[in-house]
Amino acid sequence: MAPSLPTLSKVEKSATASEIAHFKTVPLAKATLDDHAFKPIYISRSLTPDGLGHTLMADTWNTPATIAHLLSLYRPSSSCNSDVRAEVRRFYDFGSGLNAHSGLLHGGVLSCILDSTMSNMAGLAARELPTEAKSMMIFTVQLNVKYEKPVKTPAAVMVKAWIKSIDEKGKKFWVEACVVSGESGKVSHAKAEGLWLRSSTEKL
Repeated sequence: MAPSLPTLSKVEKSATASEIAHFKTVPLAKATLDDHAFKPIYISRSLTPDGLGHTLMADTWNTPATIAHLLSLYRPSSSCNSDVRAEVRRFYDFGSGLNAHSGLLHGGVLSCILDSTMSNMAGLAARELPTEAKSMMIFTVQLNVKYEKPVKTPAAVMVKAWIKSIDEKGKKFWVEACVVSGESGKVSHAKAEGLWLRSSTEKL
């Protein structure tokens, strides 16, 4: 059973349509946008109701110099084809405002977008499971990143994330991901694996 996706508001639909229009001009995104199994979702670019959550992607890194464009898409697993795994794909269009060395994206930014995308994947997987409390949230416990080729900015990259396994209690999620670029996504910049925990905010 595929998880129910969050309903988009009018503002979110408009913002998503704008991002889709932008990434249609980016060769890296073509195959995913042409695949109707992937549905757009609007996450991380909206501040939480109190205005204090998601501030990194929705505010601080939402500028032409940092991440000018961000698009998230989700493909649920297929009950008819076991080879089709649930997967989140996020496209980031970077300016030159998050560099370390001249013209090169900071490695910590790669870790951050991996963490963000993998958290999204764990959160969507959790929607399929029984919820003990409405306040249950997903938290990163461990993230291991292997860096490969640096990202030259400005540039567009794609982060792909998928579930490796979930424990019997539905509280621990092992997730894998990669960051790629190039017209067909053949340039690998980083790979990651990590553990996410579903917990009540009351236990923090």
